[in-house]
Amino acid sequence: MGPKYVIAYPYGGRPVPCDWHLAVWSMLIPTNTSAIAIHRRSISLDEAQTSMVEEALRLEGEYILFIEDDTEPPFNAIVELTRVLETSDAVAAGGIYTTRTEAPEPVLYMTPGGGSYWNWKVGEVFPCWSIGFGCLMIKTSVFQSLPKPWFKTLDTLDEVRQFPELFPQALERDWKRCGVTSDIFFFTKLAQFGYKVLAHGGVLPKHWDVAKNKAHSLPENSYPMQRETVEA
Repeated sequence: MGPKYVIAYPYGGRPVPCDWHLAVWSMLIPTNTSAIAIHRRSISLDEAQTSMVEEALRLEGEYILFIEDDTEPPFNAIVELTRVLETSDAVAAGGIYTTRTEAPEPVLYMTPGGGSYWNWKVGEVFPCWSIGFGCLMIKTSVFQSLPKPWFKTLDTLDEVRQFPELFPQALERDWKRCGVTSDIFFFTKLAQFGYKVLAHGGVLPKHWDVAKNKAHSLPENSYPMQRETVEA
């Protein structure tokens, strides 16, 4: 029997905030479970993500939890993401964090091209189309039926057009700029195959701008923060 959790840390080689290290070591591990940490660096992000999933499958882990090197997880991340995945038919669940901008937006999307989603409250758990990959738990079983490539960074319109089944809109017009990140590629593929993803408003990581040594989070006066709610 493999571990309950494979915690995957893809590193880009940049400095990591001390608060991130403290947060990672402070995460609660659910009782009567085991966890193994794996790391990848010096290769592209999509290659690192693919390699780490393959390692999780080899280890026979039940869940893979991605924690990126600029995303500071809350102490309850593993416990809460496990709870919602084990009590739903979703295959992935993620914490909600914001962009690293002076006017931060949730890295949370309900539809392709629909912009950030704000109409939720802290504590809510709800389906979404795409969410940030920095604190995301996935059932490894989904990769046994989901065909490769699971992750792919597409930098040009020509590269996007190589996947018309995922991005048919790229064939309809000549975009001046067009690209797809590896996480959007993954979530688009999940949606194509009918899999469900959950956003967890009770798991709120901080998103670090390492160059400025500044952590970004939801503004205190934003709609999600105005009145906390807890899922029944």
